[in-house]
Amino acid sequence: MLRKLGGAILWLIAIFMLSSVTVFNPGQVTDFFIRVFNIKPSVPQVRVEKPSQRDEGIQEFADLISESGLQETVSALAGME
Repeated sequence: MLRKLGGAILWLIAIFMLSSVTVFNPGQVTDFFIRVFNIKPSVPQVRVEKPSQRDEGIQEFADLISESGLQETVSALAGME
């Protein structure tokens, strides 16, 4: 009898889990479980990495771009047909 009851409970859990993502909004179900079970979601820690030599070269090249030069390029390209 306990075996049948356990099987029925497992089937109910499986049906509930499937219906929670197919019938209901999965985000709301997740938020509900977080509130009910007081789950603290883990927040990934961001590591600050030192810029590589390639990144520094790209930054130097980007610093060479001026607003006036950009305006000249856009006006030249807009005048082309």
